[in-house]
Amino acid sequence: MKTVTYFILAAASIGLIMLLLHEIGLLAWISTVLTLSFVVVFIVISTILIISLLVAIPYYLLKKKPETDEYGNYLLEDFKE
Repeated sequence: MKTVTYFILAAASIGLIMLLLHEIGLLAWISTVLTLSFVVVFIVISTILIISLLVAIPYYLLKKKPETDEYGNYLLEDFKE
């Protein structure tokens, strides 16, 4: 019962704080700042990922050539478990 009372008091106080922020006009400003920051972070992270992909793909295509043995006696029985 004590936990439910604390939960109701916390919800009521959060509601009053949100109402106060709405009446003052800070709630819209806070939501605008958070939204713009999320957009900026998304743009920065996607730019970093695109640049890293543009660097990594040519690196692995040009620099990392597979090493193969040209000489050897390869049998199917060598690869069975």
